[in-house]
Amino acid sequence: MYQLYIDKTNCKLKVDKLKKSFQDYGPLIAFEHTCKADDIFDYNDCYKMCKSRKVLVQLARDIKALWLAEAMMVVQTIEAIKI
Repeated sequence: MYQLYIDKTNCKLKVDKLKKSFQDYGPLIAFEHTCKADDIFDYNDCYKMCKSRKVLVQLARDIKALWLAEAMMVVQTIEAIKI
């Protein structure tokens, strides 16, 4: 299993192997035995888990694109200010 760490305030996205501290989490163990390869387990706002690293990498790319679009909207709003 793999984990995706999401920290929007510090602009961090990181995909790693599942940490030992998460491997004994009961609901995650049940999820691991019943899920498909592309199912994503939402642990909390910061962590997502999945059997497939490829799925989490794609999710990280989607999140990055969303963050970039949000930032571009802020820049366009600032540029639209007339002085």
